[in-house]
Amino acid sequence: MFHDRDIDYPVSRSDGFEHVPWSQDGAAEIEAGRDEAGRVWIGISDRGPGIPEDQLQAVLAPFHRLESSRNRDTGGTGLGLAIAVQLAQSLGGSLRLRNREGGGLRAELQLPG
Repeated sequence: MFHDRDIDYPVSRSDGFEHVPWSQDGAAEIEAGRDEAGRVWIGISDRGPGIPEDQLQAVLAPFHRLESSRNRDTGGTGLGLAIAVQLAQSLGGSLRLRNREGGGLRAELQLPG
């Protein structure tokens, strides 16, 4: 669900969002809001396998891939998260990743208000 104040919007592929790769059921939870300082945040969470704790920062670097084969069907080039981090920083924000209790990953984008 996408949370906007007190209104919940179901998010599906037909809304232009694709499923989160590696998610067990192909679903993601998307939330957005403002913190006490007025910064905007967007959180995306899934219930996939997550990322090994020692790799959480490394996957944000260009060309870093968790999957080491050269097969393009099992992994990308390792640029997507690096581009997202650089874009967030260029806007004065940040992108952080953390594993969820019970499995899965949460990505949180934070931007100035």
